[in-house]
Formats: sequence, C-alpha cells, structure tokens
Amino acid sequence: MSLVLRAFVLFAPLLSLVASAATIPTATVTLRSIDEPLDAGSTYMRYTARENALHKPAEHETNADRLRRGLPPLPPRINLHKNKHTPTKSSPQHHASASSKPTKGNVHVKHHKSGKFLGFLSKNHKSPHVQRFTITSDPEEAMTVRARTPSPDIPSSLTITNPEDGFVNLGFVTGPASAGAKLAPRSANYAVLSGTDETRGGDPPAAADAAYGSGSVESAVWTYESQSQTLTPKWVNPDGSLAITKLVYLPRQDALLVTGDEQELGDTFGDDIVPVVFELV
Repeated sequence: MSLVLRAFVLFAPLLSLVASAATIPTATVTLRSIDEPLDAGSTYMRYTARENALHKPAEHETNADRLRRGLPPLPPRINLHKNKHTPTKSSPQHHASASSKPTKGNVHVKHHKSGKFLGFLSKNHKSPHVQRFTITSDPEEAMTVRARTPSPDIPSSLTITNPEDGFVNLGFVTGPASAGAKLAPRSANYAVLSGTDETRGGDPPAAADAAYGSGSVESAVWTYESQSQTLTPKWVNPDGSLAITKLVYLPRQDALLVTGDEQELGDTFGDDIVPVVFELV
C-alpha cells in the first residue's frame, strides 16, 4: 500500500468528523435593547453563542477580559476624599460612626452576593439621548443623594443634590420594552433608574415625567437600613400590592433597573443579569 493511501486510511475518520462538525448549525442568541420597544426589529442584534460569550462577565475577570468584551477597565482603588462634592473633610459620608450613619452621601453599587464594589452611582446619564443613570468608576462623577425621611420600613424619596437636569428625585420609570408596570415572577417587566417627578409613597405608579421619558413612575420607593447603610427600592404594583423588587445591573447595556424576575428578564433581552445593592456612604 502506498504511503499516500496509508495516510488517507489513517486520517479518513478524522476528516469525516471535521466535515460533520462543520455542518452543525450555530446557535444564535438575540440581544435586545431595553431602550426600544420589543417590536423594533431594527434594534435587535444577533450573535452566535460564541460571540455572545464575549459579553459574559467572568467570575474573576481581569482588565484584559473586560477589554475583550468592550468594557472599561476595572475601577482602581479609590480615595473617596477626592470627591469634589464633599463639602469638608468632616462630611458625614466619610466619617460616619456606628451610631451616626449618613443620610446624605454617594451611592456605592455592590454585587448583591459577593459584596464586590462595582462603582459609584453616576450623576450623569448614559448619553444625551438615553437619560437613565448608570455606574461610574470616577468619584468626581458620583451622584450625591439625601434620604428625606430615612426608614427601614417605610419607603420615601431620595433627593439628588447635584442633579444634571431639572429632575431631583431618584426614582424609576417603566421602559419602552416593558409590557406593563406590574413587576412579578415569570414577567420580564422592568423600570429603569432615572430622575423623575415626585410621587407619593405607598401609591401605585403614576403617569408622570422622567428624564428618561414619560411613563409609569415611582419615586418614593426607598427604604434605608442605617446599620448596613443599604438603600432598597420597593415598587408598588398597579393593583396596590408590594412587588417582588429586584435591583439589577445589565453590563452589556450599562443599565440599572428593577424587575420581578431576573431570569425572565435575562432570557428576554439576552443579557447577563447582575444582582446589586446600593449603599449610602
């Protein structure tokens, strides 16, 4: 048997496997924008499963991992005293004792499970055309808020003390791809974090204005637990029931919002969902 024929006999099974693999269809994932109605087909982006994996955050990702996914580097270790919005060195947001927690300061965004610091809540909108709040690593771009009547049980408003526009209430407004204002399990409904008109605490969402746009708005949604310094949103559904309110971050869309079902939201928009907590510091 010739050398060429022997090589063919040896490698024929391997060539067959390669040919078979080439015919396997590539799975696709539909990535949708929370800033457009779900029927706006032109806003959909389709990626192969491999390409979509580039958007998935690693459990212990490096700056190189983030750059490959088109994200900025990890935030550096930050000296909070550089914040230009700090009035004096004795400002309570930096020198609060165990018996005197701040009711005014910056908002730290942390991973809900690991407690990892993800950044500051930014005073700036995502863009001039997408006026919702997101995360920044720059302390000088951090939002400063004041809890009006802080309570761990009764939701109230948060006042933005360094607003970039005329909306001084930190609240939520339903997004254009949300099917309604009811946040519940097995529903992808959501509301985005934005400056809003003021609404009454305990009331269902009101038709009102927000920097993000008009919609179903709630501003008096924040409870404050002074021991942990945690700010927790509590959304009221249109029927008056208290919703299961999950505060989440969508890295691909750089979005902070509330929803009733993280899994359903992620499946609908093709996003990784990062559960987060807010701390007033």
